[in-house]
Amino acid sequence: MAGFQHILVPLDGSDVSELALAPAQRAAQQDGQLTLVQVTDILSEHYLPDDADKEAIWEEQLAPVREYLDSVKQKIVRSDLIVSTEVASGFPADVILEMASQDGIDAVAMCTHTESKIRKFLLGSVAHKVIDSCSVPVIVVHP
Repeated sequence: MAGFQHILVPLDGSDVSELALAPAQRAAQQDGQLTLVQVTDILSEHYLPDDADKEAIWEEQLAPVREYLDSVKQKIVRSDLIVSTEVASGFPADVILEMASQDGIDAVAMCTHTESKIRKFLLGSVAHKVIDSCSVPVIVVHP
């Protein structure tokens, strides 16, 4: 089966974002790899008091994100695929573009969300930014 060796699949915790899983599996080559990533808006350490246990707070905030990614990982039906999960912090489009430029990632599979035209105009969409600037092919799924 021809396809991509390593596909990055950004997820945001919504059912809609998970619609990219099936096309990603279809596009992956035999014994390929999927990396499921969720970019969080974890509280920046700059906003914490100096005496705060930043490591404990970070781990507490990451626990539900890791649980979510692990549950999504169980939805992958192709047993030949290597599936890894990653939690990242930052602006989603920037993080996705940075990860996509890493060695080994040869495609991104993501879902667009239905957004109002006004919101899209004012804020832009993560998918739009990734599609416009990504260095690898982007598999776009419309809900």
